[in-house]
Amino acid sequence: MDAAKAIAVAAVEAKPIWEFIPHGPMPTRPITKALPIMEIPTLAATGSEADCGGVFTNQETNEKAVLFSPLLFPRVSIVDPELTLTVPDDYTADGGIDIICHVIEGFFTGADNTRYRTVLPWPS
Repeated sequence: MDAAKAIAVAAVEAKPIWEFIPHGPMPTRPITKALPIMEIPTLAATGSEADCGGVFTNQETNEKAVLFSPLLFPRVSIVDPELTLTVPDDYTADGGIDIICHVIEGFFTGADNTRYRTVLPWPS
């Protein structure tokens, strides 16, 4: 689902996706347009079908970073729990751990002004 968000940007912006993802000292291009996105989750956990962000890993630089834009909210999300029934048990367990981590991360990170705590609006 996150890959679909990157493709939706890269396809119309005609620039490498890493120019839009905040990482390192390089300035980030603003996302001005994106293709419409439809998502169908097959693994419970990420919530990507309902948010405007995605997590990406650059294998060449070993960087992991996020891509956010209001233009990346899916236009349609089809959520059918039956699609998760064939997922291997370890993936389902990993998804459960991910959900728990997201639920408790706000408690452990405190109430500061970290820019990643608020999705919209993205600080300039």
